[in-house]
Amino acid sequence: MSIEKITDYIKGLWDEFVEFLLDIPLIVFDGLMNALATALEAVPVPDFVSNADISSYIHPDIGFFLAQSGVTTGLAFIGSAMVFRFFRRVLTLGIW
Repeated sequence: MSIEKITDYIKGLWDEFVEFLLDIPLIVFDGLMNALATALEAVPVPDFVSNADISSYIHPDIGFFLAQSGVTTGLAFIGSAMVFRFFRRVLTLGIW
């Protein structure tokens, strides 16, 4: 074996070790986020939230006029425009 092969091997080992050290914070962060997600999933949903509906808070007359005026369609248009703008920014890396 030549000296060049040995030095290349040692350099490769060092590079792998440095990559491992750089990945440790990511591994720890991933573990913390998984633990947090597990803890949040274990919290039960309160009864007043699970049985809530927006129609129970709006007077029937107002709900009728909102339905007739097309608020749901308008909100759908606004939501789709916001999603389009977000994806346009992401796909063009914020240039356009």
